[in-house]
Amino acid sequence: MIRRVFMIILDKPYVSSFLIETLQQHQIPVLINNENLSLESKTLNEIEEERFFTAFKSALPPLLTNSENALSMIYKHLEGTELVKTTQILKDKAEFRKKTSQLYPDLYFKEVTRDQLTQINSKEINYPCILKPAVGFFSMGVYKIDNEKEWFAAIQQLEEEIAQVEGVYPDYVMDTAKFLIEQYIDGEEFAVDAYYDESGNPVILNVLKHLFAGDKDTSDRVYYTGKKVIQENKKAFLKELQAIGEIFELRNYPIHIEFRVTDRGQIFPIEINPLRFAGWCTTDIASYAFGINPYEYYLTNKAPDWDTILKNMEDRFYSITVADTSGVPQSEINSVDYEGFLSLYNKVLAFRKIDFKEYPVFAFVFAEMTEIEEMNRILELDLKEYIVE
Repeated sequence: MIRRVFMIILDKPYVSSFLIETLQQHQIPVLINNENLSLESKTLNEIEEERFFTAFKSALPPLLTNSENALSMIYKHLEGTELVKTTQILKDKAEFRKKTSQLYPDLYFKEVTRDQLTQINSKEINYPCILKPAVGFFSMGVYKIDNEKEWFAAIQQLEEEIAQVEGVYPDYVMDTAKFLIEQYIDGEEFAVDAYYDESGNPVILNVLKHLFAGDKDTSDRVYYTGKKVIQENKKAFLKELQAIGEIFELRNYPIHIEFRVTDRGQIFPIEINPLRFAGWCTTDIASYAFGINPYEYYLTNKAPDWDTILKNMEDRFYSITVADTSGVPQSEINSVDYEGFLSLYNKVLAFRKIDFKEYPVFAFVFAEMTEIEEMNRILELDLKEYIVE
């Protein structure tokens, strides 16, 4: 049984059975922030909204969410607190860039409104660049632009994409009113689940490498972790996390942060997702890869003994596939050939169906692989082959 007090807020889009089992086992105080949230269990230690935040304000325990959809409830009840002020800055990519500019003084970025995108002098932009919503999620609205011609094409594509995804997530999760234009960082991309303990020290719970089909690909299709991913990156990422944590004075604070690492070993944070780990409960991959329960480690203020965990591990890959609907309008999808899709994998660890009528994703797959080529095949696949219109 976990001894120290902590609390969690659950919301859409997804709560895994692994998280539910953890909450049940330890009878963790839970606030459910969406009456339409589908849960497999009715035996959670659920607390009513007002009582939840009264208890939180009294004890100020570590807080966790499974989804940034829960931020609205936190902003509502804790308005004006340091927790909310910090979380709002971390969530806003433009504000985060301003706050950390002392760490990355040479990194070019510019904040613009949606209306300004069509008015800006495209000749003054530093190419190549990345265009993305200042408040965003799931790589939606993100474009890599190499020149002025591509700038105009990207703006047109952006408007079409906004029309498709607008309303899928609330504005405090995905806001298309403000955008960030920033320097393109050429290098490998990683996603890190971590938390700052009660003394402000960063603790890494997992490192995922993000694969891309090419330099224009900004999707979230494939991530993987494994022994070498942790060994080769943990030390450097801890150093970056320490510097960022000192700026924001983070304590008892979970994050999902993305980094780019250049060929020269320079490390730049791409974004921070506050008060949660990897979205859609994909943080659960750590339990398959390393036997780590990331929720328990954070909520017990515990750090993985990576030397021991990795010592006897084989050099295998543990991948996450985000099976998106590949731009097919949700209203036009009748069904998905799940059997055919799953036949692509040699060893499936977990398969999670998603309501493709509600979200532009039809499944998440955790798989164990021995060759990087297995992931590349998934990455380059046209998933429309498995969508029945």
